[in-house]
Amino acid sequence: SSSSSSSSSSSSSSSSSSSSSSSSSSSSIERPLEEASLTEQQLGLKQAEERLCRDYIHRLVKASPDYPNYQYLCRLCAVHIENIQGAHKHIKEKRHKKNITEKQEENELRALPPPSPAQIQALDRAVTQTALKYGLSDHDLQSRHRAVELMERTIQAHLPACSLRMYGSCLTRFAFKTSDINIDVSVPPNMTQPEVLIQVLEILKSDFLEVESDFHAKVPTVFCRDVHRYNFECCCVLGQGGERMQLMKPISSETVQNNILNVETRNDLKRIWTSHCMIFKIIYLYL
Repeated sequence: SSSSSSSSSSSSSSSSSSSSSSSSSSSSIERPLEEASLTEQQLGLKQAEERLCRDYIHRLVKASPDYPNYQYLCRLCAVHIENIQGAHKHIKEKRHKKNITEKQEENELRALPPPSPAQIQALDRAVTQTALKYGLSDHDLQSRHRAVELMERTIQAHLPACSLRMYGSCLTRFAFKTSDINIDVSVPPNMTQPEVLIQVLEILKSDFLEVESDFHAKVPTVFCRDVHRYNFECCCVLGQGGERMQLMKPISSETVQNNILNVETRNDLKRIWTSHCMIFKIIYLYL
């Protein structure tokens, strides 16, 4: 009997040990499954974010105070995005597609080799020819000065203390034949700028053709175009803001006399010339 009891006890202990070992083995198998599942989720998120990086959408290391719940930022559009789903929606938007296309074109152009000396000389000749063809001649400049003087006499007949002064690209001689004439209107001490511009508008309407105003612009202005009187089709823009351009006049006059094309002139000439060649962005990088 004692031997049977011992055998039964040993069998029970062995069964209990086997059951415990089986339970422990089952628990050790379940935990790696959970970890593997979590790793797959992290891997999927990482792959999704890598794809978003190709569209210039990056995860924020630190949330913005203005958008605390937004996890991503489109650096191309400067737009905060809440989650992955929102990022995919943003990628399909028209603005983002347009920015992506422009960025790809820019990257391709920046990867181009630098121009050869022969190409630079060809561009220089083309820009110089454009300046001679479209730039202001001495006669064009005199016509613009006469237009300002005529307009000043008309205004001073009603506002004697008011004077006009040309500024901008016409003053610096970096303008083209079709460029507007920027005219600075001096304000008498006893009047305000709105009062002067309103009266100037009424005066010009009674004596000139095609007179309009834009008093809601950042710089309130009066526009006047009179082809028959001036013999050119450019528009006279009357407003305020010619002080700094007056200081630049001596420098710009010397530049034109020495036939030196500065950055502003090259940019303006480039816009005209490349509009005919249909290669605006390539020339923009080279100039």
